[in-house]
Amino acid sequence: MQREVVKDETGRLDALKSYRVLDTLPDAKFDALSKLAAQICGVEAAFISMMEEDRQWFKSQYGVELSELPREVAMCNYTLQHQGQVYVVEDASKDSRFQGNPLVLGESRVCFYAGVALVDPNG
Repeated sequence: MQREVVKDETGRLDALKSYRVLDTLPDAKFDALSKLAAQICGVEAAFISMMEEDRQWFKSQYGVELSELPREVAMCNYTLQHQGQVYVVEDASKDSRFQGNPLVLGESRVCFYAGVALVDPNG
């Protein structure tokens, strides 16, 4: 999969680093949000992840067992391109963009994906 880049990737990465959340320990409040998202959406898995330059890092997860993925296989690449919208993939197992994604190929067998970009007060 070819990496998608947002318009202001440098600004986005600087903002992400300023929050100092990357590689922090698990947090029960974030884990509760992931579980709640899964329950509300009626799905088996949900996560909150952050997209660095070369990786997707999972702050919390429910129903999946990954701590990070290479950015080039991350579904969230496309979510970043659709800020302000819910980005939906009906069946990732049939989408060639996600053939290398361990969430799709591994035990999780993620098919449906819906993502929303986290946006700070500065956009």
